[in-house]
Amino acid sequence: MGKEEGRSAALLRLARVIALAALGILAVVALIGWFAGWRTAPQFGSGFIWGGVAAIALGIFSTMGGWGLTRDASYLYAQSASHQSTNERTGQALRDSLRSYNLTIVAGAAGVLCILVGSLIQTFSS
Repeated sequence: MGKEEGRSAALLRLARVIALAALGILAVVALIGWFAGWRTAPQFGSGFIWGGVAAIALGIFSTMGGWGLTRDASYLYAQSASHQSTNERTGQALRDSLRSYNLTIVAGAAGVLCILVGSLIQTFSS
């Protein structure tokens, strides 16, 4: 498999995960709205917008938590006391930092999709 094929497969997988996350958020908000007694499109549109905002906030907060974890003094001490070389430790630290962005990317993109769906519903129901 070539480099371009690997990237396109990874991007398609990311797009699928984002779409599934957005559909999950929309389904949960719709279910909550149904039980709350929402019956009009603008009510559901507002709910989808707030669901998107909550997803984005969750992504941002997850990054802040991951950032603090890898900067903890005991974590840094354990890294320095390991058997890894400096290059290996640096690579591990980079992978740990980048891992904290995974949820942020998915939650942020899914949140934006939910906000777009809610905005479209708000626009066309008026």
